[in-house]
Amino acid sequence: DIQQQGQSLIVEFLRSSLPENLRRKIDVTDFGTPVQLITTTQSGDRVRMVVEPKGNWEHSAYQSDNQFVLEVRPQKVDPNKLTQGPGFAGDKLSLNFQNIEVRALLQVIADFTNFNVVTSDTVTGNVTLRLKDVPWDQALDIIMQAKGLGLKKAGNV
Repeated sequence: DIQQQGQSLIVEFLRSSLPENLRRKIDVTDFGTPVQLITTTQSGDRVRMVVEPKGNWEHSAYQSDNQFVLEVRPQKVDPNKLTQGPGFAGDKLSLNFQNIEVRALLQVIADFTNFNVVTSDTVTGNVTLRLKDVPWDQALDIIMQAKGLGLKKAGNV
């Protein structure tokens, strides 16, 4: 289980044990990543890892067999991103769909914004979402992140 709490990432490993010599706080500021500190503790049958990055960062996590990988990297600034700065500026919309195809959902947003949208034939899958009074560009960002997609903007395309 992984969750973000404030500027920290909390990773919990259920039904796990951590040797006593690995239960500690580690300063990793010299490793060339946004991560400053990693703290590992044992609580019952759970191992907790608190990762404390600094600055603007993003993360991804995946598991392959019995290996868990958490990648924390500096946040990339995309000059083609739909909004500038930390906030979202689009008109607000509400979406409430269960198991809608991603392509159909992107068309709903395209209709709302009057943008032209081109999607690859590799864009597949369904999503369920309920967003109320959310800026459209934030809704699009949420959908794209949820499906691991990217976008490029040129004019109104």
